[in-house]
Amino acid sequence: LRVIGLEYRPVHIGWNWQYGWHSTQGKIGTPIAVGNGAYDVKHVLGEADVEADGSCSFKAPARTPLYFQLIDKDGCCIQTMRSWSTLQPGEINGCVGCHEHPHQAGVDNAQAIALKRAPQKLKSPLPGGDAHPFLAALEKEGPLASLDNWMGLNRTKAVVDNTDQNDGFSFTRLIQPILDAKCIACHNGSGDKAPAAMDLRGTRGQLPPSDDQSKRKYSTAYLSLTYKGQCNEKINFAHGLGFAPFKPPYAFGAARSSVWQMLAKGHHEVRLTDAELRTFACWIDLAVPFCGSYVERHDWNDWYRQRYEYACNKRAAFAWLELNEVRKGLRQPPVPLTGFIPNVAESRRQKYWSE
Repeated sequence: LRVIGLEYRPVHIGWNWQYGWHSTQGKIGTPIAVGNGAYDVKHVLGEADVEADGSCSFKAPARTPLYFQLIDKDGCCIQTMRSWSTLQPGEINGCVGCHEHPHQAGVDNAQAIALKRAPQKLKSPLPGGDAHPFLAALEKEGPLASLDNWMGLNRTKAVVDNTDQNDGFSFTRLIQPILDAKCIACHNGSGDKAPAAMDLRGTRGQLPPSDDQSKRKYSTAYLSLTYKGQCNEKINFAHGLGFAPFKPPYAFGAARSSVWQMLAKGHHEVRLTDAELRTFACWIDLAVPFCGSYVERHDWNDWYRQRYEYACNKRAAFAWLELNEVRKGLRQPPVPLTGFIPNVAESRRQKYWSE
């Protein structure tokens, strides 16, 4: 089971259009993907084993929006949850209601296998990989130790185009290195016929009309692979405006994408490692996100930067008040307010209050 955390967007900067069935459409603010791609920054927190009876028990962070994907041995999505859940500390939630037959009642005649043992610790989606930084901090220090730990995936990030701070799923950080190592020797824009004409370089690409207000510097490789955000047989992903009814297993995702199938079989002399294939499959199954944070590869002017900084600082201030109220109730000393983004407006505000 793949466990995915979502990051809330702090402010609306730029937009793109998404198109669905029956002429439906929607406008996405601060987009992190092109066209019909993912809405939110997505963090793969880890994976958990599923028991023979279909049960699964694991530890996951509270106060964090989570959704789940059932995956096969190759890391391809079999079925995905199309909503998300957020639980408070100590809260218990079940999946009945949606995941049950409307005219039948369950029979409680046996305990699930997963409940006969302690909950699992989420493991890295790649063999030998590190734990997600958020989970590592929680395990080491706990959620009340700092403002960053309390805010979790929504901790403040500076407005810099630096993939090192982007612990969400980033195309530039996770997919482009695979393309650089295995693909651009041929797919470098020099060919004049398909498929060699597909340019998989990390250079800035030309935006389609539906995304020309996105304020995002999508790469040539990303736009080439996603066909500018239009779901198709080559890259087949589930998107928000696609369908409402339940779909059978393997209805979409990497396993139904001809690009991933080609890479899994081997393309000419190119062979991807198991880790590379699983990473590529995960990218498709997450609905082809480009950004691992809302500030990655942005194309913002100073006014947009100030809007973002103000929204993030406001979020941090309220989270700080909330955290210290909890610590006060536990008779713990307050933690300092950290994570503010320094800027002219903030310095003026601090000066005003100090006077």
